[in-house]
Amino acid sequence: MVLVKASPTIAEDADPPQLAITPRSKDKLAEHQEKINAWANQESLFGKTRSKTHPLKPVPRKFKYHYRCIEANCQDHKQTIID
Repeated sequence: MVLVKASPTIAEDADPPQLAITPRSKDKLAEHQEKINAWANQESLFGKTRSKTHPLKPVPRKFKYHYRCIEANCQDHKQTIID
């Protein structure tokens, strides 16, 4: 896991935020690729299939943003970045 200190945010943080970058398992990558393939094979709203010239691939890593806000009872917040 890689931890990266993030830049300052608009909201106040009690502690410096961190970005955790971890690899996805091969099972998860395969699961995501199946979802992408299913999406790519659907017809669009205009009755056309999507372009096959630039096939999408799942991102091989997960990105999670960890921070604590200034609320007195805040344990912490963990948000996954998906796009």
